[in-house]
Amino acid sequence: MDKSFTEIIRNILHKFKTELLDNGSIFTSEADFKYNLALKLSKEPEISNIVIEFPEKDKYVDLYCECNKSRYYIELKYKTKKILINKCSQKIELKSHSAQNDNRYLLYRDIERLESFIENKDNAVGISLFLTNDENYWENNTPKSAINFPLCEKKTNLKNFLCEKCKKKKCNDKNRLCYLTRYGQEKKKSLKIKQAYNCNWTLLGNIKTNDDSKNIAFRYLLIEVKNKYRE
Repeated sequence: MDKSFTEIIRNILHKFKTELLDNGSIFTSEADFKYNLALKLSKEPEISNIVIEFPEKDKYVDLYCECNKSRYYIELKYKTKKILINKCSQKIELKSHSAQNDNRYLLYRDIERLESFIENKDNAVGISLFLTNDENYWENNTPKSAINFPLCEKKTNLKNFLCEKCKKKKCNDKNRLCYLTRYGQEKKKSLKIKQAYNCNWTLLGNIKTNDDSKNIAFRYLLIEVKNKYRE
C-alpha cells in the first residue's frame, strides 16, 4: 500500500532527528532545510518531479512534487532562537530570528498563497511546514497585535474572526484577517483565508549540545491545505 504524502514527510523528519539532532546538528538556514528535504524526497519511490522554487501564478512555491497521482505545493518556514550546533566538524551559532509576530503573519500568508495555488485544481494539495526551536510559537502567548494569526498548541484560528481593535469598514469582509499595530493601524496587507486550520505541533526531538543550550526542543507544525473547506 502506498504511503501518504504526510506520512512520507513525517518519516523524513524523523530521519532528520536521528541523523542531525541526535548528533548535535540541525539546518543552518531555511535554504539548507529546503535542499535537504528535497534530497530526501528524491529518494522516496512514491515521489516524482521535484522542483525547488516552482513558478506558480507569478509567484514561487518553495517545493513542488508529485506523489500518488497528486500534486503537492510546499511552503517552508524555519525560525530559530540562539543555539550552538555541530556542522561539518565546526561549531556554528544559529542566530535568533525574533520578529515572532511577523513570522506568524508570514506563515498565514503562505497558507493564503497555497489556497490560491491549488484553487480549481484536481488532485492538488498545499503543505505548510514550520520548524522551530522557539517555544514562543507553540505556547499560548499570542499577543493582541497578532491575535488573528495564532500558532499555539491545540488552538485553531477561527474563520470569520476579526481583530478586536479593528474598526475599519473594509474589515466587514468575513474572511479578512488584519494585522495591526498597537495603535490600531494596519501593519501589513490583510489576508483572506478560506478555512480554519488546527495548530497541532509535533516534537521533532531535543538537540544535544555542549553549551548552555543543551536539550533544546525542536518542534514542527504541518498543515495540509485542501480544496474541501471546513464550514
